[in-house]
Amino acid sequence: MSGSGTGSDEVPPEAFLDGPPDGDRPLRRALRTIRAAQAAERRRRLVGLTVTATVAAVLVLGAGVAIGRATAPPPTVLEEAAGGRVLSGRSGPVTMTATLTPAAGWVRVAATVGGVEPGTRCRLVVVDRSGRREIAGSWVVPPGGKAGTTLDGSAAVAPGDVAAVLVEDGAGRRLVELTA
Repeated sequence: MSGSGTGSDEVPPEAFLDGPPDGDRPLRRALRTIRAAQAAERRRRLVGLTVTATVAAVLVLGAGVAIGRATAPPPTVLEEAAGGRVLSGRSGPVTMTATLTPAAGWVRVAATVGGVEPGTRCRLVVVDRSGRREIAGSWVVPPGGKAGTTLDGSAAVAPGDVAAVLVEDGAGRRLVELTA
């Protein structure tokens, strides 16, 4: 098609002077508005999920701390006795009070242990600061002895080096431990 004639299939050149017709501008504006609304909704959802996750984490952490404090054994009580120290504490049902009396380079131990099942073989162990263990005595809990057994023993540990006194069963499982 040549010439200056206007055929029915041709778009007149005047139509391109001002750019495309205005018909698609409202459509573009509507699409931009919809996309902006969708992005805002995604941000709101993300913020909501973040806040929910943070609150849940704080609650779980708080519950863990509360449960840990409730189930932890009470701290060892350390008192000065006449010429020695008294340690007292518990681990579950097992209780122990131990009096440490200094001697010339070693320590005497008087312990009262309760809450151990009758028939259990037990050892009273003194641990020094380097982790070395000295058995201060051993016994078998008698029938009806769950209420308490008293044992006197000694260990070749300098009184100032005692780090802990513990009771373990015949298999070496710690029943109760008191830190000095």
